[in-house]
Amino acid sequence: MNIQEPITRICFIDQNVSSLEIKFSVKEPVAAGAHFKLYLERQKHFIEDKKISIDNGGEVIKPINTETSRLNKSTLTWQVLSCTKNLQSFQATFTIELIQKDEVCKMNEPVVIHLDNIPPCQINNPSSFSGSVILIFSPK
Repeated sequence: MNIQEPITRICFIDQNVSSLEIKFSVKEPVAAGAHFKLYLERQKHFIEDKKISIDNGGEVIKPINTETSRLNKSTLTWQVLSCTKNLQSFQATFTIELIQKDEVCKMNEPVVIHLDNIPPCQINNPSSFSGSVILIFSPK
């Protein structure tokens, strides 16, 4: 199962805060790998990528290394692959958040993806979903 979201997400970030982090989480016992790519100017110039893996549910936070002051109108994309390690459960809810100063940045549409029928890891045919968010400086 492959899901590509047609949603236009916007995330408001503070240009005066030097750090920005990606938080990727899943509560259920699934294995997941996410590949995040950051582009300047609405996907014209690739500048950074991050790979995050979760082995059996949980959460991982990774910093974006690009200076926040450069990120206005940039786009963060993701591709997530997942499979279940628990043969009794084939559902999971994934969350992607951006964090500044230990607070979740405001988005017009939060990234919460619920998948059903996640295949077992043993068959080596993961579910996938992708999406993106445009980063905009918060109004002062």
